[in-house]
Amino acid sequence: MDFTALAQRICNGKGQITKAESLAVLNSRTEWWGIYGAALMVKNHFYQNKLQLNVLMNAKSGLCAEDCGYCAQSKISSADIETYGLLPTDIIYKKALLAYKRNATTFCIATSGSRLSE
Repeated sequence: MDFTALAQRICNGKGQITKAESLAVLNSRTEWWGIYGAALMVKNHFYQNKLQLNVLMNAKSGLCAEDCGYCAQSKISSADIETYGLLPTDIIYKKALLAYKRNATTFCIATSGSRLSE
């Protein structure tokens, strides 16, 4: 698949990416640099040098019973992390307000575990 041609078509407003093209991108095993270059073309065309600031706050750390292989808080992880219970609401609010003042467009609150307790 010609990812550069796909990017040019999108940038020129001559169509959106189709389901088949999306699957071709996702299933490509060898053309990562071509995909990356095409993605940069589209990003630069629509967003130039603008960045979006996302803030992720860890509001409860460690003590997780889940076994997610990608997470440092997982029960199977050997990462040396700080462990603490759910932070007070006022601390979370202050962090959210600080993120807003620093022009973050997204503020996420992460907690260890599968769900929060009462």
